[in-house]
Amino acid sequence: KKYDEAIEAIEAFLERYPVHARSAGARKSIGDIEFTRGRVSEAIAQWRRCALTYPGTADGAVALLSAASVLEREGSLPEAIAEYEAVLRRFGKFSQAQQARRALSRVREKVLVLTVPRMFTTAEKVQLQLRTRNVEKLSAKLYRVDIEEYFRKKHAVGGVEALATDIVRPDE
Repeated sequence: KKYDEAIEAIEAFLERYPVHARSAGARKSIGDIEFTRGRVSEAIAQWRRCALTYPGTADGAVALLSAASVLEREGSLPEAIAEYEAVLRRFGKFSQAQQARRALSRVREKVLVLTVPRMFTTAEKVQLQLRTRNVEKLSAKLYRVDIEEYFRKKHAVGGVEALATDIVRPDE
């Protein structure tokens, strides 16, 4: 894969034809190549450069949306939010603005995910994994359920989440 040669050829094209109809797409392509190479910060820099250099183009909108998406996946939420907002401000007439609006609402919503990574035996201490976003404070009450006893009474394990916990004291 000749990434360096491709980037050099694109840069030569951009130097020779800076306002060509395909220049914005060419600049965005450099970011795409850098991302493919695993150079995330270089890709983001190229996509931002594309959006600044070609503000009235769909390629500029796509480039800035790409930067925001990658920042979100990398866990840089404040930066991602800033980029999504920039897409709305600077590229509001393009379809990418709607994508940015949806992404902003997704990033700003409260998320709480509690998972049990595997099954535990009764002799083991249970470990839970908790993932939150935009949740400032959390309190929890944990209840131990004897699933065998529950099954004997109900003849199924479905519906365990509907148990009346208000009449039972949580475990310590």
